[in-house]
Amino acid sequence: MSGAATTTNKEVVIPEFKQILGHPAPLWMLFMTEFWERFAFYGIRWALVLYIVAQFYGGAAVGQQDANLTYGSYLALVYAGAVFGGYVADRVIGYQRSILIGAVFMAAGLFAITIPDPDIFKLGLATIIVGNGMFKPNISTMVGKLYTLNDTRRDSGFTIFYMGINAGAFVAPILTQILAQKIFNTGDTPAYKVVFFAAGVGMLISLVWFYIGRSTLKGIGAPVEGGESRTRAVMVAIGAAAVIPLVYFLLALGAATLQIILTIMFVVLALIAARVGGRLGRRALFGIDVTAGVGLLGFAGLLGVRTIQDA
Repeated sequence: MSGAATTTNKEVVIPEFKQILGHPAPLWMLFMTEFWERFAFYGIRWALVLYIVAQFYGGAAVGQQDANLTYGSYLALVYAGAVFGGYVADRVIGYQRSILIGAVFMAAGLFAITIPDPDIFKLGLATIIVGNGMFKPNISTMVGKLYTLNDTRRDSGFTIFYMGINAGAFVAPILTQILAQKIFNTGDTPAYKVVFFAAGVGMLISLVWFYIGRSTLKGIGAPVEGGESRTRAVMVAIGAAAVIPLVYFLLALGAATLQIILTIMFVVLALIAARVGGRLGRRALFGIDVTAGVGLLGFAGLLGVRTIQDA
């Protein structure tokens, strides 16, 4: 039931896809890609604070505060990174290439945090943050592009896709905990490094799955017009790598300072969106309604600040 959809600005043609269980076949490829990415992301979350205390503080209670603040800062920056990653994909290199670059960075970061050095650990977290920003917002966007706006299956397609998110998030902590506490545990402390390594393997599966399956997308999420050159993707990858030290610096600043920075950043972004919205009326900004965009930016900022406060 794919076809052509006409918007108020231009005609958007959606390719004819093979249908599986009543939905475009690429939906199921994106489902499994996201499953493994969420497996990697949620697989490490239960172990991060425990690992920091056990590895860098010898299990002493004095390390709990630093571990909690590091964890909160990490999640806050994950939320913030998605805003910029979405813009880069939408305006510079397209969704497919952004997802591939993000997956590479996430896998590299996950394997890096297995190294028992506090600086390398935070550098690994910074790499994961940058990769997640390039990956997470863009794969969800591609799901919507498989359907016309008036396709009655669109909502159910997103429901199926989010089932992949939930399944990956459900399986990951159970499996990684079994690996750390039952299979590879040789003492009183779980083998946290195995958790991170397993998550890295899951991210590699996600990367390979999408790399092989992206041909089924038939151009959905391809580079923007004029951005087909691979040089542009290489430059974005280099730019993303250059951002990692900045993210590392933000992690090292501490949660209190980071909370102030994130609050200012999202207030500025919301004001910019509101100003542009005043010129455009209710026309789309970055692909979504201006009013909704302001709300989303504010919500993302509050999530980041709240995450730090709760840590």
